Amino acid sequence: MRHCALELSTLALPLFRDSPQYPYSAHMDLLQRRRLKKLTHAVYAQAASERGDETPEQRIRILPSAPAVIVLVLVIVLVSAISVWRFRSAPDTAHSLDESSPNEAPAAQSAQSSSAVTGVDEGDLLTPSDTASVTVYVTGQVGQPQVVELPDGSRVIDAVDAAGGPLADADLESLNMARVLVDGEHIAVTKPGESPPPGAQTGTPSRNDSDGNPAGNTAPSCININTAESAELENLDGVGPAIAQRIIDYRQTVGRFDSVEQLDDVSGIGPAMLQKISTGACV
Repeated sequence: MRHCALELSTLALPLFRDSPQYPYSAHMDLLQRRRLKKLTHAVYAQAASERGDETPEQRIRILPSAPAVIVLVLVIVLVSAISVWRFRSAPDTAHSLDESSPNEAPAAQSAQSSSAVTGVDEGDLLTPSDTASVTVYVTGQVGQPQVVELPDGSRVIDAVDAAGGPLADADLESLNMARVLVDGEHIAVTKPGESPPPGAQTGTPSRNDSDGNPAGNTAPSCININTAESAELENLDGVGPAIAQRIIDYRQTVGRFDSVEQLDDVSGIGPAMLQKISTGACV
């Protein structure tokens, strides 16, 4: 530092020489001025370093610049706007779900309750095409004598209604209107006092005489299922033309029946029909 001060004093001599008392009248040379400026800067820099102060080049800017601050503010505003928009749209979605759920809940509960009551799954329910049916022939005092097809389990009254209903002079008392229909049977709706045609079923209980035979009927007490023809077999309770033909076909294919209970092997004859047939059949 002393060296720098000595040089400053040496360079300052021309200043005194320029004064009117000094013989020199020329100005300080430009190079000397620049050198003086550099030396002055060096003196202050060296003094600052000895005190431990940082030079301007060593100082680090702590605060961001103005453009950086502007960009940061814009980013914060944009993020805040997106957060507010999402917060406002979320309740609308939840509200719409809450409105739709009350309508869907009763339907789901009703479906579950119906399945619980019936004990049958929806996939196990039969479609109309899968349900069994019976075909019967209705003649006599009905509006439209014809062959009708009805769901399995239908009764005589259903067959009469399907054939146009009974006429005014029909003897409905001769029919058991509550009897369950048998596939292939013939239902004859007669007039009062009229006998049904051969093979027709009236569905009425037999009126037996004192000997146990049907009143007014000279037919044998039982029909031999091994020898009877189709017309005779149709006199059995519940046997129509179709069932009679199946009995004959079974007899021709398999052989004689050993017992009336063997009729259960014939297609279309179940336990209920077998019970009806056994009252008038024999071997």
